[in-house]
Order: sequence, then C-alpha cells, then structure tokens
Amino acid sequence: MTKRFTFLGLLLFTLLLISSDAIAKKAFKMEDVMSFKSIRHQSISDNGKWVAFTSLPDRGNSAAVIQSTEDDSLVYRYEKGYYPKLTSDGMWAAFTMKPDVVEKANDKKKKLKNGLGLLNTESGKYYDFSNVTSFKFADNSQWLAWMHGKESKEKIVGSKLILRFLAEEADLEFDYVTEYEFDSTGKYFAFAIREPEKKRNGVYVIDLDGSFKLPKKVMGEEDGVYSSLSWSARSGLLAFVAGFEESETKVDSLSLMIWSQMGKELKEAVHTDETPDDWYIPTKNELQWTEDERRLFFGLRLEKYNKDEEDEKKYNDSNYYDFNTILEETELDIWHWNDNRIKPNQKKWWSQNEDKTYLSVYSLDSDKYIQLADLDMPDVQAVDNPYYTIGMNPTPYLKETTWDGWYFDLYRVDIRKGTRDLIAEKAPAFYGGSYSVSPNGDFIAFFKDSTWYLHNTRVDTTIDFSGRMPIKFYDEEWDQPAQAIPYGLGGWTENDNELFIYAKYDIWRFSTRALNGLSQTGGEGERNKIKFRIVNLDRDKKFYSKFDKILTLGIREETFDRGMYELELSVLGPKRLLEIDGRINPLAKAKDADKILFSEEHYNVFPDLWLGDSQFKVIKKLTDENPTMKDYNWGTTHLTKWQSYEGDSIRGFYILPDNYEEGKRYPMLIYFYERFANYATRFFQPKINHRPVFPVYTGKDYIIFLPDIHYKGGNPGINALNCIIPGIRHLADMEMIDTTKIGIQGHSWAGYQTAFLVTQTDMFAASIAGAPVGNMTSAYSGIRLGSGLARQFQYEKTQSRIGGTLWDSLDNYIRNSPIFHAPKANTPLLIMFGDVDEAVPWEQGIEIYLAWRRLGKNCIFLQYHNEPHHPRKYWNKLDYSIKMMEFYDHYILGKPAAEWITVGKEYEGK
Repeated sequence: MTKRFTFLGLLLFTLLLISSDAIAKKAFKMEDVMSFKSIRHQSISDNGKWVAFTSLPDRGNSAAVIQSTEDDSLVYRYEKGYYPKLTSDGMWAAFTMKPDVVEKANDKKKKLKNGLGLLNTESGKYYDFSNVTSFKFADNSQWLAWMHGKESKEKIVGSKLILRFLAEEADLEFDYVTEYEFDSTGKYFAFAIREPEKKRNGVYVIDLDGSFKLPKKVMGEEDGVYSSLSWSARSGLLAFVAGFEESETKVDSLSLMIWSQMGKELKEAVHTDETPDDWYIPTKNELQWTEDERRLFFGLRLEKYNKDEEDEKKYNDSNYYDFNTILEETELDIWHWNDNRIKPNQKKWWSQNEDKTYLSVYSLDSDKYIQLADLDMPDVQAVDNPYYTIGMNPTPYLKETTWDGWYFDLYRVDIRKGTRDLIAEKAPAFYGGSYSVSPNGDFIAFFKDSTWYLHNTRVDTTIDFSGRMPIKFYDEEWDQPAQAIPYGLGGWTENDNELFIYAKYDIWRFSTRALNGLSQTGGEGERNKIKFRIVNLDRDKKFYSKFDKILTLGIREETFDRGMYELELSVLGPKRLLEIDGRINPLAKAKDADKILFSEEHYNVFPDLWLGDSQFKVIKKLTDENPTMKDYNWGTTHLTKWQSYEGDSIRGFYILPDNYEEGKRYPMLIYFYERFANYATRFFQPKINHRPVFPVYTGKDYIIFLPDIHYKGGNPGINALNCIIPGIRHLADMEMIDTTKIGIQGHSWAGYQTAFLVTQTDMFAASIAGAPVGNMTSAYSGIRLGSGLARQFQYEKTQSRIGGTLWDSLDNYIRNSPIFHAPKANTPLLIMFGDVDEAVPWEQGIEIYLAWRRLGKNCIFLQYHNEPHHPRKYWNKLDYSIKMMEFYDHYILGKPAAEWITVGKEYEGK
C-alpha cells in the first residue's frame, strides 16, 4: 500500500514552519469568484502522451488546454477554446473557438459564430477556421472533417464540409453537406448532400488510403433526402435512411438502406411500405449496429406525430357565421379525471416525444426486420446479444405517477421473434437503473420489493437471489416513504457466469449457475466500514474475465476519505493502491498505455489533474489551474457528531476560517439540504449562483455549518428542527460560535425547511429561503412546470416525506407548513424565487410573503423575472449573491443596511 499526503497535508506542514505574520491571507471576494477556474471535458490520448481539458472561469473566456504528460514545459493554451479533442496518438488536437464573451455580450443581434482551432502538438503549428459548427477526427488519427455554418437561407440544404488529410495539410471541399461520418477504422468517410438544384443529392463514400480519391456516389436521386449515417464496427457496412422530398417540410417513401464496401453493393433492407399502418421510418433516426454486425437497430415512428402544418384559417362571407368554422378556432384543454397523464404532463411528454422512435431490428441473416417497441411496449433496450433484451411498459401505472412515483412492467423480449413475456409487474423505476440484461442475453437482473431477482431467459424462470445472501442490498437508511433504493450493480463476468452486486460496503459476486454468492471484497468493507465500488474507465468493456484486475474505489465511512484499490478476481479481498486525505476521482484511462488520469481534492484543495500508472506507484501532478488559491482565507473542514432531540446520532461538518483563534466566538452561517456530512472532503467550486460561496464567508470570519437531517414519522419540518438546533448547541458548547450571530440558508427543499425553522425558534439572526414551499396543503396539488407532473407524489412517496394524502394526513401537512405558524416567526426572512420556477410554484413564495406581511413580520421577497428554479442569468445570480451578503452583513455583522433592505424598491416600469 502507498500512503501519502496530498497537497493539503504538505501545505499544513509548511504553514507550521512559517510565522503567523507572514501567512496572513486575503479575503476571497465576489470578484475573485468570477475569475476562479474549473476543469471540464478532460481526456487523455490513447497512447497516454497528451491530456486535454477546458479551463472554465465562472465568468469570462474559456481556454482549451493541451498538455504533454512527459514534458512538463510543453503546454498549449488557447483562450476562447472549448472542449478540446485529441487524436488517438495525441499528435493533433481540435477544439471549438467561442466568440469573445465581451464582444458577444455587446452584440447579441449579430449572433457571433463559433470557429475551430487545430493544433499539431509536435510542431506547435496552429490553424484557425471561422464559422464552424462541428468537427470529427478519424479514429486512425489521419483525418479531420469539419462543417461550416450555412450560408444559404434555405432551411433544407446542407453546408460546406472540409476533409483534411492531416499529414499533408491537404483539403477536399464539398458543398451542401448535411451529415458526415468516419468509419471506426478511419478507412472510409461517408457524407450526404442536399443542394438547392437537387442534382447532386445523395450519399457519397470516399476510400481513405492516405491519398485522395474521388467520392463514390452510393445512392442519389434528384429529389432524394438522405440521413442518419451509421458505419458498422469493422466490415465497412454503411446504413442510412433514404427518402424523397414531397415538400420543404415533408419527406416520403423512406427506406432503411445498407451499402457494403466489400461488395460495393446497395441493399434496401426495409421500406416504409413494409411497416404497419400508421408507422414509418423517419429521417431523424438512431441507427445502431451490433458488435457482430449481423443486426441493425433502427426506429419507427407513428404517423400521428408527423402531421403537416395546417393552413391559416381564412374567413369569407359564407363561413363567417358557420359554427364549425368558428369552433375550429377554439383553444381548449379538457382535463378528464381518468386521463393517464394530467394535461401539463401530456404537453411535456408530447414535446419530449414528438420525435420519439420505437426500436426495431433488422437481421442481415434473415433479411427481415422485427418491430420490438410500440405503444404497448414503448421502451426496449438495444443489446449486442442476438437472443433476448428487456422491454419496459409504464402505461398501466401512468395515472399513479401523479401520487405514487414511477413503475413499469418488465418483459423479456425475444429479438429473433419479437415476442414478449412478462417477468415482473409494477417494478419501480429507480434513478440510476434497477435492471440489467447480461452480455450474452442469458439472464435479466432486476430489483423489486427490496430484492434483486434473476430471470433465466433460456428456461423462463425467476429466482430471488439477493434473499439467498446474508446481507441487504438496499439502502437500509432510506428515509422516504417509498421503496428503498438498491445500492446497484457492478457488472457481469464472462459467459454470463456471474454478476456483481453492491451491498452497503462490500461488492458481492453472485454465481448465475450455482445460485450462490460470496463477498469479492472479502468482507473488508463491512469490517473497516469502507464502501467499495467498481470503477470502469473502459466504455467498450462488456464484461470481466477471470484474469481481470478491477480498479475499485473505496470510501471510508468515518472520514469520507477515498482511496484506490484493486480487485483480482482469482482471489478475495481488495489490494490497497493509494490512500489520500480527501477525495480521489478516477477520470480516464489511456487505451494503449498504463496511464490513468485522475484528480485529488479536499475542501481547500482544488481538483487539479494527476497522472498515475495502474498501480498508482508512479504519480505526478499535471495542472495548477488556480495557483493563487493558497493566498486566500479558504478555511478548513472538520467533521463532528451530536445527538438529535429524537435520540439519533447526527453527523455534519463545520468550516473554520484559516485565521481561527481558539476561544474566540465567531458568527456562523448554516447551509444545509438533507445530508451533507459526506461532502466534508469535497471541493466546493466557487460559483456565483443561488448558494453562498463558502470562502467568501470564511474570508469575512464566518464559521460555516453543514448539518445532516434524519427524517421519520411524516414530520420533515420538525425533523429538521430536531437535528439542527442541537447541532448548533453542540458547536456553542465547543465555545466557537456567537449564538447571537447565526444565519441560516437553504434552497428548494432546504428553502422550505428554512422557512419552517424560523417559525419554531428565534435562534437565528437572519434567514434566507430560496424557492421555498410555504403551504403544503396548496403545494400538494401544485404543478411542477418542468415535467408537467402534479406535486402529490412528492408528499406521499418521496422528498417531502409526509407519507399520506392530504385527507388522511391533513394534520401533518398543516403541522409542517410555515404559513400556519407564521405568527410565531420573528427572524428577518429573505425569500427568492424565479417567476417561471419549473419545480416549485413561485406562488408559494407569495403565500409566505403575504402571510408575513399581514402579520407585520420582517420579510422581503426577491422575484427574478423569467428565471427558473435556479437563476441562470449572470446578472440575476450576481445580484442575489450580493443581496445575500448584504442581508447577512446587516442582521448578523451589524453593518448599515442597504436601501433595498430598509425601504425596498418601487416599481418603475420594468
């Protein structure tokens, strides 16, 4: 095992050697937040010699960074670059060039275009191209294609495409291209053309052998329309959709076509005339080859989603008084009590599924296709095996989603015949997945009623396999009034022999044949309270073999520190590779080299990029994106425990300023949601948004407290009170906080809890509630505009945790609603809402405001125009962040009040 200290440990050691006068740190301010960088879109070349990433400030121009992993001095940085991509050999990097942010802000009408940056990493030569909408490298690193923006005003035509042979910097240019695609070997390039004159419309293929050849026209008709190009993995099979233009907006006579490079043959695999009535092959399709290239998945679509736009209604003397003509203008939604979906959800579903295709599969062996999905089975999973897949049908339970959550009937679907066999009724649809089909299609694993089941597709039998093991595989601490969620699956082994499933700590390996299981981690997780989870950095890996050594993440429950481990499947128990004081995050692995890209972080350690071998014996730090961070009063985190008023052991953490003096009492800001203790080793990226920026407040000598909440008994507001108040008293007993200077803040669910807490205690000097529910009785049947769903399910089954209907649990709804306790509130309250909030009806904020106003309570309501649940416009986010600070500065630190706090602001026409 390698045990070492992170940059945090080295920093703390260094600080002990320096006098206190010499290490005085600056306060982190809002201006500093804007320029503070994050790392995004990180990648590593297949040979491990180069990494690339986007450096993204909170406000300002991004930068594309391409960096050698072998020569520390070789770093390329291009301002305004975004999302760089590397060739497999790392010799070339390409990235989007964004318009300058200042220029874009000053010239919104011009709609400035993106460009393309291209870098040769060996020579350092750089190329810049304007008005580029997309680009792709060939997998063999020899070619680059990019598409320019349209110059023609006609909507239906393509635009200019450039194909470059990188070694010779030689280009081919094609006009009116709509789509393009390299095959996986980089030997062939396909593109489709749609031009105004229509004469060259068609699909073309170029043989790329290191020299230019003329493109071969695979298929083309004057009125032809071609789309959805898709190459098979190895054999040069090109699939696409072909049709004929009937009008500017409608294409008909669509076919699924397959062209073979080997035989230079074109085949019509499926024609729309072969599809059932009211179904057709749409131009916008997702074509997906199986790995063995013997099957091609594609989508069918219903005709009813392809209606032509109706002509504008024109009145004349004869129809002006005609009932039918007049009534055609009626704008009406009929809300029927027995609708599967309520109307707002129907509209959201329609907009999201207007282009929905239903999975079908074409077999090259039988030269036939089978429709696998339809209205009775809308969701079927595309798989590589030729036998079975899974289908989900939520239709029987759509009405229940209003109040009971999401369920589906789970089916075994025969890919060869299209037949369906029910294997589970009313299975819960958990976030993150609750089912898996094995790579060979022999088994389907699914979770229901707190149990993992295994269905044998060959003999049509289902067993409860997790019940055979002496441990639970679902969250035993689940505190919502619905089925507990599973810990999850870790994948399958070769030949579908075994399946990895997660317990709370250990990884269990279940034999699908012997029907027994053992702990692959040897029980070390349970003994040492370490949560083990498999890390798969290879997206192409379908299963694990008996000789594999599996990278595994270990998370210590006591400290939340993370380490990397290795599981060798021939033995039990994990091998420790690297432990750090903080979090380690594996990010990517070089495909052809023993190099892993990862990051390390702690609350006060930025997650820069690191490089290591698979054993983490040789590691080095690659980046230092925020070198001045060490100059600021960032603070340090400290885990702590206390007991709730209900007798539960509660965890949380607090952040002390770097200049903290023992014995001195500090103002405190509480920020919370549900459970935050596991974030004690997380780096909180400074951003101007709806949250307080912690180092800004530690720079003002605040202590910050993030407590956990334990929920039970249908009393979420009371539960929050019973956890947070004793947590405050716990810190007060440690003689570190001034109990007269405590602020509290939460957003959404925590915004509700904040609004409730100030009706139950006068412990807080100031409170801020973002997007809070004030009245559970009215919010119960409110609409979540983002999904169109009613909020009833939240109260009966999920986060709001009442656990019953408005009628059988009315006392709980009233007891936990802030407005019914408003007369007891004395704490100054600041409410924030966007008035197009898609999660919480913003009228909930109005209910709180009006209740407080009627009672003469100190309450200010910030309504941000045309903003959703989390404000998005930077000026609104910044305004809110400043007002948060001004509010706390006045009521907690005693600074003079800003004018908006004392007198508000009158409406002046905007």
